[in-house]
Amino acid sequence: NYTQMIGQLSEKESQYKVDIESLEKAMIELSEKDEHQKQVIDNFKHEIENYISKIGHLSELESQYKVNIENLEQMITDLKEKENYQQQEIDHLNQTISVVSEQENKYKMEIENLEKAMIELSEKEEQQKQVIE
Repeated sequence: NYTQMIGQLSEKESQYKVDIESLEKAMIELSEKDEHQKQVIDNFKHEIENYISKIGHLSELESQYKVNIENLEQMITDLKEKENYQQQEIDHLNQTISVVSEQENKYKMEIENLEKAMIELSEKEEQQKQVIE
């Protein structure tokens, strides 16, 4: 009877040992999975920190670009104003050229008239000399 009990206990002990080994393996696997998950979480945290850093850098760049755009817009406005002023100067110079050109034409006509008058006077003088002779 004791022998039978000892056999049964020995069998149960063997079964318990198998169960314990199985539980130990399962605990090791769980521990490994836990470590892996911790590593994955740490990697995600690191990636998130990198993204936050990149977002900060991009935000700074955006601010710089906005300032650059404002400066360029001001430069464009200044250049347009300068262009308008220069166009006004060109228009004024063209007006002046037109007036001077008109005066030049008047002076040419006056010179031609004076030349004709001189030729006529010269011809009259020549006629008077011939009359006197």
